Amino acid sequence: MKLWKVVLPLLLLLVAASGIVNAQAEASLALGQPTILQVAPGSAARNSYTVAQPSMVMLQAIGASAQPTLTIWQGDKSIAAAANEAGESVVTLTTFLDAGDYTVETGTLSAEATTIMLVVQSETPVTIAQLAAGVSLSGEVQRDAPAAIYRFVALNEPAYLSIESGLAQRGVAVRLTETAAGSELAMLDSLLMGARIHIAPGNLEYQLEVTHSGIAGAESFTICFVAASVGSCQAGGASAQPIVTAEPQPDSSCRATPNSANGANLRQTANTNAPVITAIPAGESALVSGVSPDGSFYNVVYGIWSGWVASVAVTLNGNCGALAVIVPPPLPPTAVPTLPPPPPMPTQPPAPPQSSEPCHVVFTAAEYIYAQPEADVAYLYDQVQAGGEMIPVGRWSGDPSWWKTSYGGWWLNALGTAGEVRGNCSNLPLVAWP
Repeated sequence: MKLWKVVLPLLLLLVAASGIVNAQAEASLALGQPTILQVAPGSAARNSYTVAQPSMVMLQAIGASAQPTLTIWQGDKSIAAAANEAGESVVTLTTFLDAGDYTVETGTLSAEATTIMLVVQSETPVTIAQLAAGVSLSGEVQRDAPAAIYRFVALNEPAYLSIESGLAQRGVAVRLTETAAGSELAMLDSLLMGARIHIAPGNLEYQLEVTHSGIAGAESFTICFVAASVGSCQAGGASAQPIVTAEPQPDSSCRATPNSANGANLRQTANTNAPVITAIPAGESALVSGVSPDGSFYNVVYGIWSGWVASVAVTLNGNCGALAVIVPPPLPPTAVPTLPPPPPMPTQPPAPPQSSEPCHVVFTAAEYIYAQPEADVAYLYDQVQAGGEMIPVGRWSGDPSWWKTSYGGWWLNALGTAGEVRGNCSNLPLVAWP
């Protein structure tokens, strides 16, 4: 920065002598044309700026004795800002801007009036692509194409958005926003290799910005947006197609809504004696997949759960005229505890078996982890994929089939799941909840 302190006063004199724009309030900025601003302490210069097409834009403010700040506004909404917390004499702001009209606000941290040169250094057009649910998408950002922009709409059930780097030791820079409000929801630094974000159900539209970190020449990445009930994406193409605006289509599905204010039980099979998986709350609805042969139960999907709900407990809405007849699974047998015969008295007690492995759980299929020991979608925390492992640290004193794990203290129902217990787990303590 010391070089700027020597060069900038000469540069400003050359700019003034050459007749380059000396901006007044609301003067328009143009790509590559420096604009000279006189900024007083506590005030800011404002310049209009129009972007003809979606672009990654780089603005730079340079002051000889000033510490400039930059903020981009669209109407009364702040789009991006460079607060210059380090107090540098050169500040750069690089951000994605959709096509439209903006105001660039240039301020100063200096205690006296100062001269600042503002310039739009670059405008790199960016294609906005649609991110389809369930398809793994690979992409790449480079120095001459430093950004990739994707948009997607939330599903009617919980979903996951995963971003993984294709580099060996670094990632790409990622920013997630909600498009209607423009609010920033998450950022991922290029020092991280990837992340998975839990997307709530609804109809909000999101924008994912993947930008070049400036380290490697080409930086590859993979994106997966998928329903939590599906768990993984299918392989997709090398790049997504641009957004095509279409008229919204009416919902042609059949949905079941509870009749009672207490909701409706979702069971493992079509029998009132079957175990309850979860409850469909009042006011919510579940997607109807079919009906039992006697018509007494509907097979439905609610969030990540699939099960059976009594037909008398719900009201159907939508296109329900030709439901598939589905034969429900048999009622799980009720376990009757039996006491084994006492073992014969050994002449010499055998040595207790010792395992060389520590206590751990290996998953043979995808399995859900909960924030508390209850198999309720409201407490769903994460999903472990097949082949994953987890270390238990205790068992719930209220129901020992629930195991507390070292993964953030979250809970796993170890019985009747895809978890295979290995190692010596006999000394796990009983823990209370809450």
